[in-house]
Amino acid sequence: MNEEQYKESFKCPICNGNKIKKLYDRFPGYVDKTYFDIYKCDECKTQFIIAPDTPEEVYNAIYSLDCIPGYDRYKRYAVEIVKQTKPLNYLSNQESAYRFVSDYLNDLGRKNIRILEVGSGIGYLTYALNRAGYPTVGLDLSKSSVEQAKIKFGNFFINSDLKSFTQKTESANSKYDLIIATELIEHVTDPVGFIMDCKSLLSNQGSILLTTPNYYFENAIWGTESPPVHRFWFSKKTFEVIANILDLSVSFLSDNYSNIIVEYLWALKNQNDLNLRRPFLCQDLNGCCPGVDKFYFDHHPYIRKLLYSRKIKHLMNLIFKKFTHYQPRLGVVLQRKQ
Repeated sequence: MNEEQYKESFKCPICNGNKIKKLYDRFPGYVDKTYFDIYKCDECKTQFIIAPDTPEEVYNAIYSLDCIPGYDRYKRYAVEIVKQTKPLNYLSNQESAYRFVSDYLNDLGRKNIRILEVGSGIGYLTYALNRAGYPTVGLDLSKSSVEQAKIKFGNFFINSDLKSFTQKTESANSKYDLIIATELIEHVTDPVGFIMDCKSLLSNQGSILLTTPNYYFENAIWGTESPPVHRFWFSKKTFEVIANILDLSVSFLSDNYSNIIVEYLWALKNQNDLNLRRPFLCQDLNGCCPGVDKFYFDHHPYIRKLLYSRKIKHLMNLIFKKFTHYQPRLGVVLQRKQ
């Protein structure tokens, strides 16, 4: 098959459409000396890569090394959360993903619901939900993560991939009223299949709550984690198309956490520095690449406390929203159509 024939047969992995274009050749990957082509589907407004499954060794390195910017926060949450009298409130004040969860549950107004967290990792969100009175099970395919979570937080966790778990959960009494997956769907190889499996686990009135980076500007290129750690960059249009494919209704939550000006400036910086993107992991996965900058000005605890304090953040967002509808993260709710 020549290149032109390949292009004609190439389908979008989300909507199966053929309005695909290549945005970037040899985009620098998360691991040194790896490169990926970035594609965009004009039908569902999704950016994606075409690559084999991300090796488990890459994730093992990310979570075991302390030099990876951003991912070290998960270890910090797991340590700090056991010191909190209200763990869910603590998480909701750390980042948008957990504020989406907290706000959604507060709006729901009831606690007699069964919750499944898919991709529970080392367990702190599942723990926080249980402590807040929401019966929650954490599901993760990493055996070591589940073992750590059980030791630290209790017997709330199951070691399984989602597909296997759905095949074992067929009775109506085993269905869930809410399935939560924070910052996960951008990592999976088949997002539509992932949501389909989640749907099969829902009760009749159940909902799926997803959080993910937002493909915000039409002309932006891969404003998310380097591939293949992130395999997709989704827009609202993406989830509207997926909802239509799977016969679900979709709605989007307001981001009540972010300081939009700070996030917007970081987004612009990422686009301006696109050609300067550096890998994070050395090729042998035993360390971080030289030059990886772990410091971001808004990650300094005192600066972050100032920029994300309720009054300052509210004032800055109020002003900025007059000029843009930018929202750095999506909170997506998918439900069975009634």
